[in-house]
Amino acid sequence: MSVSRADPVPETLPPPGDAPRLVVFGLRCCFTDGVVAELERHGLPPVAILLPGPPGLRSPFRVQVPRRSLPMAVGETTRRFGSELVRYQIGRPGSAATLGLVHALEPDIIAVACYPRRLPHDLYRIARLAAVNVHPSLLPSHRGPDPLFWTLREGTGEAGVSIHELVEEFDAGPILAQERVLFRDGTTESDLEHELASTGGRLLARTIQRLLDGPVDVVEQPSVGGSYESWPSDNDYVIDTRRSARQAFNFIRGIAERGVPVGVRHDDSTTWVRAAIGWSDVEPAVEPGHVAIRFTDGFLTVEPDGRWPDP
Repeated sequence: MSVSRADPVPETLPPPGDAPRLVVFGLRCCFTDGVVAELERHGLPPVAILLPGPPGLRSPFRVQVPRRSLPMAVGETTRRFGSELVRYQIGRPGSAATLGLVHALEPDIIAVACYPRRLPHDLYRIARLAAVNVHPSLLPSHRGPDPLFWTLREGTGEAGVSIHELVEEFDAGPILAQERVLFRDGTTESDLEHELASTGGRLLARTIQRLLDGPVDVVEQPSVGGSYESWPSDNDYVIDTRRSARQAFNFIRGIAERGVPVGVRHDDSTTWVRAAIGWSDVEPAVEPGHVAIRFTDGFLTVEPDGRWPDP
């Protein structure tokens, strides 16, 4: 498929040496940026990053990123990432214009890192070697669009990243690589996202090297079992005291940056929580304005959110 005059053949940077031609589908977000930064550190810069464009966009649009005025103030990787990588906004992934752009990029590998739309088979089959997704969970657990929320809601301090082949169903393709990530109690969502992005980028770089060496063993995901969670609803921000105080602490601390109070059901009432202060095995002394709530394994000290009623 040729590219029309409205969709010119992209200006791409030649990859160093024998590096594969890699096209990344992502977002302007910490996760995509972290994955791409790690790819660059491993000598695998993408020839292009494709981002979702505004509604109604018909033709891919080259995103102009201004060069930094003080390049000495940042590291080499940051400078490259900020000014040299080619980025496009695209419309529908399955449109003729998008397919034409991807054909012109001649990818050996297509990688998805936080891209919010499903890639059709006609698009990802363009990749010569493989089309993969970097998913921030230990598949088949926490399939779906918001795995960090559900990982933090679980609150066990265990997360992970999976590299899997793209298939028609979201997050269901054969797994090429996985890595478990342990995080400390009270870790914020942004810190966890940064850690998982760095891990995902390193894992993807290793996977690409394996793909270049020949066929890679994969693990098929089970057709039953695992978990798929959609975007959280209001009810998913409410927990009860039958769970662990530590898990509740990790959940409330983890998602605090979302600015949504968490409701804790206890004693036939609900306390809306602005912040989690700490948890302990024994009942703690609390400061004015704080409340200690008993859970199955201890106490969670919180700062209530007075903006919300206590039913």
